[in-house]
Amino acid sequence: MTISAAKIRSLLLTKKFISIVVLLLAISPSLFMFQNCGKGFDAIKATSSSSLSLNCTPGANLGCATGNGPGNQVCDAQGLGYGACALSSCDAGFNLQNGIAYLTPAPPAPRPIALLIMVWALKSAILLALALAHA
Repeated sequence: MTISAAKIRSLLLTKKFISIVVLLLAISPSLFMFQNCGKGFDAIKATSSSSLSLNCTPGANLGCATGNGPGNQVCDAQGLGYGACALSSCDAGFNLQNGIAYLTPAPPAPRPIALLIMVWALKSAILLALALAHA
């Protein structure tokens, strides 16, 4: 039995055939996505007797430190890993505000007018001391 090219073309263009092809293309990534892993990873076949191991106990606390002070990390609900380090205090020179360590600002520089008054007072004290010494 020979099928003509026209018959094959008409079969390929039917709505049923097109819908099957579209469906297969749509589900094909999910069929194959767990068969190949990226470089450095291995596929594991899960069975009813095996389970994935937890990286940490959900809700467990772990001490941590950043460049600006010590803190705490909490294991996520799935046990897959710890969250970000939440600071509990700061190192010297830093100020803790809403869990963030901010650099403590330097004290304000003296105002120019205050500096002039201090220089005048010092000069006056020196001149007075010299005058009293020669008197």
